[in-house]
Amino acid sequence: MSVTTSDAVALAQEAGSLFEQGRGTQAAGVMAKALVLDPNNTRFNVDMGHILVRIGDLQGGLAYARRAKEIGRLTIPGWNTVAYIATTAGDHRLAHQIYSRLLKVEEKTPALCSRLGSTHLFFGEVDKAVEYYDQAIALDPGYAMAYWLRSGARRATNDQNTLDQLQEALASHVKVADEHYLRFALFKELEDLGEYDQAFGELKLGCPLVRKTTPYDAGTDRALFDAIIRYCDTAFLQGSNESYSSDEPIYILGMPRTGTTLIDRVLEFYPQIASAGETYAVRSAIKHALKAPLEAPFTPAMIQAWPTMDLARVGELSVQMTQPLTGHTAHYIDKFPPNFLYLGVMAKALPNCRIVHLTRNPMDTCFSNLKQLFAPGIFPHSYDQQNMTNYYLLYRQLMAHWCEQLGDRILHVDYDKFVGDPRSEAQRLVAHCGLVWDERCLQIEQRNTAVATASMAQVREPIYQSSRERWRCYERHLQPMREQLQACVTPA
Repeated sequence: MSVTTSDAVALAQEAGSLFEQGRGTQAAGVMAKALVLDPNNTRFNVDMGHILVRIGDLQGGLAYARRAKEIGRLTIPGWNTVAYIATTAGDHRLAHQIYSRLLKVEEKTPALCSRLGSTHLFFGEVDKAVEYYDQAIALDPGYAMAYWLRSGARRATNDQNTLDQLQEALASHVKVADEHYLRFALFKELEDLGEYDQAFGELKLGCPLVRKTTPYDAGTDRALFDAIIRYCDTAFLQGSNESYSSDEPIYILGMPRTGTTLIDRVLEFYPQIASAGETYAVRSAIKHALKAPLEAPFTPAMIQAWPTMDLARVGELSVQMTQPLTGHTAHYIDKFPPNFLYLGVMAKALPNCRIVHLTRNPMDTCFSNLKQLFAPGIFPHSYDQQNMTNYYLLYRQLMAHWCEQLGDRILHVDYDKFVGDPRSEAQRLVAHCGLVWDERCLQIEQRNTAVATASMAQVREPIYQSSRERWRCYERHLQPMREQLQACVTPA
């Protein structure tokens, strides 16, 4: 082994140690040095991609994963990591190719079957997805996630449901730590069948199980929102700053479960627009400008520094970080809902970007979040009625601030109005984005691009209204939420 190679290996080991200590940004810096010494090392490229994805630089991670694939000589664990990076960063076709290949060369496992099933589901291939979820369960009846994924893949009916199998798994197979998957699966199927009281009973059992492993501090969020309003004031938002002139980004934002994916699918019809999905590009660009660790949560002290950032650099980085998924069209969509937190920075850094804010009936918004099992650690406020409602009210307060400061820079689209009169509302949307009206943009069920959000099943159907006022089916169970929301009767 040459001195250069041994030095590279030592650096890679140091990077791995730093990453295990939770110091991901430092780990990426050290791994970059290893790659300078040995740029064609497949393992180094895979590890760098994994580090970057884990600290929020999705497209940077994807670039290294693709590089590793080009170099070749990947081990089976290496291929699995590249597929994980591709899925996380939104390249679902690459992930599907890899998982399909792995199924032929390695032992079939429940996890592999579930992952391959999900890539089929992302492309709307429901029957194929269910087939792989069934295989995962057959291999291990205790693999709880597969039950939940399968229940979410299609609507349960009296003739086609898995309630008995879910109950059997709950009684006999699944570990207590994984019980929440079955509770949320039972909720989903019972709701599909119109058994709303029974469904809510399962939700009531499932949410506390998630809260045990997903801590939430409401005070931390309150301090964060207060700091954003305090430091992103008129002096900052109306002041003169350097900016990045690109008009590529179209940001679709708001609370989760308010129709952001629907709007994404409408706009994606246009050939001059590519959807990057939900990216962390804005958040990561801000942290780069602050020289803050990408994995660290924002604090009031960080937010106090926002007005002093190099906003032109923030804008430039936020566009660059969506590549390689974008860059081949005039515009791209970033539909990460919590970008509403950074809306003022986005508007200043990118004065030519388009901003679309989705709203929805407050009760439907909060209940849709309450009943959704998100990825681990994501939206921890959503598993309790009071926490969910408090967070929603913080969001409303912040959006009122942005509206006062930014005016018609923001297009507000109300989900209920959109599904009630899609043509009129879509015409407003299309005009705001500088596009020419084409009726075909409303035919969202004809899109064949991947969707990997909680709405992946619904957006394969024509625009529908059946989700409006869904909360009323659970009205007697949602009194704490309703009482807190009494003052919120109009869209933000």
